[in-house]
Amino acid sequence: MITQPVFYRPSAQSGMSLVELMVGMVVALITTIAIMETYRGYEGQRRTTSASSESQTSGQFAHYQLDRDLRMAGYGLTNVRAAVGCNFGAAFAASLAPTNVFPAAPAGFNTPIIFPALIVDGGAAADGIRIMRANGGNAIPFNGAVPPLMPTNFNVTLTRSNVAFLVHRSDMALQINTIAGTCQLGQVTNEPDLDNLAQIAFAPGPATCSRTTCLNSSFNQLVSLVGSTELAHLGSLTMQSYTVANNALTSTMGILGATYDATGTLRTTPPAIATLAGRAETMQLADEIVDLQAQYGIDTVPADVVTNVNNWVEPTGVYAAAALTPPVARTIRAIRFAVVSRNSLRERPTDGTNCDATSSAVQATSARNITFPSGPPIVVNMARGSGASDGPNEWRCYRYQVFTGVVPLRNMIWNTRVLEP
Repeated sequence: MITQPVFYRPSAQSGMSLVELMVGMVVALITTIAIMETYRGYEGQRRTTSASSESQTSGQFAHYQLDRDLRMAGYGLTNVRAAVGCNFGAAFAASLAPTNVFPAAPAGFNTPIIFPALIVDGGAAADGIRIMRANGGNAIPFNGAVPPLMPTNFNVTLTRSNVAFLVHRSDMALQINTIAGTCQLGQVTNEPDLDNLAQIAFAPGPATCSRTTCLNSSFNQLVSLVGSTELAHLGSLTMQSYTVANNALTSTMGILGATYDATGTLRTTPPAIATLAGRAETMQLADEIVDLQAQYGIDTVPADVVTNVNNWVEPTGVYAAAALTPPVARTIRAIRFAVVSRNSLRERPTDGTNCDATSSAVQATSARNITFPSGPPIVVNMARGSGASDGPNEWRCYRYQVFTGVVPLRNMIWNTRVLEP
């Protein structure tokens, strides 16, 4: 039996209906939107986390720099008790004033007093801190009768001849009237040689000095300091300022005395400050630092044998930079400070209009009290990172972190010669 194969006629193919296509597109669109929203939230969180990490790094670095340099403040100065707080003259203060040496604000960095760490009150702005130190044998005192520093040549006889080996041409020295609390800076123009180990020379004139050639120095064109009883060897005197400018912690350093210029030549530029590059060296240390505030720690009984910080004060009134006197300066034993760092990311307002990056607990005011175990709080202001044109509540668009430090001025504490006023 022969059978015939059965051929089936294929059914007609049919496509997707318009309704099915539209449903698929809607599902795909919803899925895409969900994915993008998830990604947007993740990306926003990533940017916030990254900005917070950068803010923390900047704040920690600013804290480290201030803490480290404050601990070295006063090195080479405090061994001579009479030098602490002495005023070295308005003429030299004027020479420190150019903006390429010290910043214009807050005013007070060129206050002519010898002091390890000077807080310059910023008023409505951030405070500044000036740190001073020397490298000349830890301010060895040249004991004995010191002639007035006149615009004429004179020699100083050293009581201890071994001190002579530490004195070199172009070194700075401080002539001190211990009764009046005044002092003057001078520059050594001739160091003791093998034939005369007990004398150093100060010769006035318009020339600058180096370690090899120093016939005279314009540092020595000064008026007489009557009643001088002590001469302190400083070597070179370094002044370093910390300020907040353009939302960054900035450091400016100047060196008074012999230094190297850009060509590597040892030189000075009296009466202004010479520096490592022949000019003021300014560095931006940490970005997104919007405020710096500091206070002095005071030992109200400095004559006893125990150093106690029993009061904390603002750098105003008798503790203002321009008002400090030697007795008041010698009661200062510590500095505490607060540094405010800000996230670089401006957060989007939740409602599209009102910034709310800061927590609701701090949105009432930009000023915050930073409390310590004792003493008054340090008041910082987060709005200092925003300009007037940004609006009064622009500061709420950012996140902030506060770093605090309490630093003993150990060169003031360790030296028993400055315990008593």
